[in-house]
Amino acid sequence: LANRTPLSFQELICNKRVSFCLANPAIRTYSGDLEQRSIDAYQYALERILRDNKIVTHDREVARNVFTYTEVAEYWYPKNLKNDKRSKRYGFDSNQELKVALFSRENGYKFYPLKDSEGSMYCFSMQYQVKEYGKLVTYFQVFTDEEIGKYRRVGGYKWEEVEVVPHDLEKIPIVYGWQMHPEYRNASQLIKRLEKILSNHGEVNDYHSAPKLFLTDADNISGVGNKGESGIVLQGKGKADAKYITWDNATDSVKLEIDNLLTMIYTLTQTPNINFDNIKGMGAVSGVSIKLLFMDAHLAVKDKEGLITDIHQRRHSIIGAYLTLMDASFVPIVDQIEVNSALVPFMIADDKENAEIAQIENGNLPTKSQETTVYEAGGDKEEFEKIQAETKARTLVDVTEPTAF
Repeated sequence: LANRTPLSFQELICNKRVSFCLANPAIRTYSGDLEQRSIDAYQYALERILRDNKIVTHDREVARNVFTYTEVAEYWYPKNLKNDKRSKRYGFDSNQELKVALFSRENGYKFYPLKDSEGSMYCFSMQYQVKEYGKLVTYFQVFTDEEIGKYRRVGGYKWEEVEVVPHDLEKIPIVYGWQMHPEYRNASQLIKRLEKILSNHGEVNDYHSAPKLFLTDADNISGVGNKGESGIVLQGKGKADAKYITWDNATDSVKLEIDNLLTMIYTLTQTPNINFDNIKGMGAVSGVSIKLLFMDAHLAVKDKEGLITDIHQRRHSIIGAYLTLMDASFVPIVDQIEVNSALVPFMIADDKENAEIAQIENGNLPTKSQETTVYEAGGDKEEFEKIQAETKARTLVDVTEPTAF
């Protein structure tokens, strides 16, 4: 088709799933049968490592790759500070920092995780290509709980060892996320059908867009001009007639199928269709109607929570192992601290309705002082004192003003 119309629904579906899952950063909680200061020290170190690696945006990229390409891997590794400097950025003295690298199929990586009969990964490998001196060279890396090996393809099935680096982590320093199918799988055929219909419709529009003149008894019609000529007057004799051909048969069936396809695409992928026209037709939008609109998307978030929190748990475990190597004080406590994460699905806040509900629950009494609301609105103490003075002045005027009968 000359007017092939591609529709990026796959990208839209995956991006919306990421937004509903991680537009609000995941919440982490720390617990353990330890002194609070030990938990606080561990929490400070882990949170600082995550913050330094921009974990909020990193998490979204991890989720986007899993939802779109079904798998992703991240590699955590220590890096010496420049010029042999030392730092207490993690709450203890160290000459290293922890960094993370993201590997995705989008960038040409192929993953080969090996798991035992219980589903525990005992080896992780990946293959990728690097351009060297104008040629693509294939590399293969192998990660185990003891070493990291790197190999280069030298032709056919022959490989040469580049390096094998042992480590003391006692864990594979890889976080691997995987799911069976991309998020848009259930709607793939529907998207193809919609693309075909719109493409065919575009062809029809191109064919019929230029007006066509139908002449009856054309030999008795004079004045027909050339293409692009203006100011033409047609003259006819006898039963001669001229009229434009109009497309009287409206494409109602095409429109109906397009509407049905759009509905099924959004429904089968649990993606809310929150375009302007749909929101406009809802009238006055309340907190309840917003929750109903987003309910299916929130159910999808709950379905993905296990996948994402498993990635978080593996990540926290690897970082904890590195912390024991960087500071021995973490050795006796790392296995006793539990770090849990939970997703907070995206929701448009209805502040007015939330405030009214809170006031009703409080016996129709205010839940915040006037001073607090002034500060929350961006005001300061001086602004609050001005409001108090103006309120007092109005009260005095109301009391002293004569009452008319």
